[in-house]
Amino acid sequence: MFSRIATVFAVASSLFGPIGTVSALPFMLTFTASSFEPVFDNSPPSDPISGSLVFQAQSLTGPITGVDSINLTIAGHTYTVGEIGFDGSGGANLVGGLPSGANGVGSAGPDDFALVWQQADSAFSFFSFHVASSEENLFQTRTGSVSITASPTAISSPPPLALLTVGLLAWGLCVRCRELRK
Repeated sequence: MFSRIATVFAVASSLFGPIGTVSALPFMLTFTASSFEPVFDNSPPSDPISGSLVFQAQSLTGPITGVDSINLTIAGHTYTVGEIGFDGSGGANLVGGLPSGANGVGSAGPDDFALVWQQADSAFSFFSFHVASSEENLFQTRTGSVSITASPTAISSPPPLALLTVGLLAWGLCVRCRELRK
């Protein structure tokens, strides 16, 4: 009897996920940054810059744990997920380019960018970008907006009461089958 109950809970756990754990959820972030100031004397090739990305976090106010997709083009360069990195430490989330796959997030290398927003209130903090045509093409701004919503691909997990109900129904079915066999 105990082995059947254990089997039912094992099957329910595999179908609905483990009870009591929180996995990362996908969130859609859209942003616009404008009024760029050149670090040197060049004018920015793009102003404003808008884009979107889907990122993973345990909550809207938590640190970023992964990036699933990005829709961003700056000065003719369209970024892919393989070209970006992230950092969710220090109360802010940072997503940025990984120039040549080696320099690290926000290091101001060719075709690099950095987008920073606050975890506590999802407020826009900073955006900078560096284009490949010259070492002196670095632009930055603190003017912008960020909008974060739950991604449509987010799937909520069932509450523990639903799992208990499924387990009890399965157990009742096992008992009923046993009675019919007698």
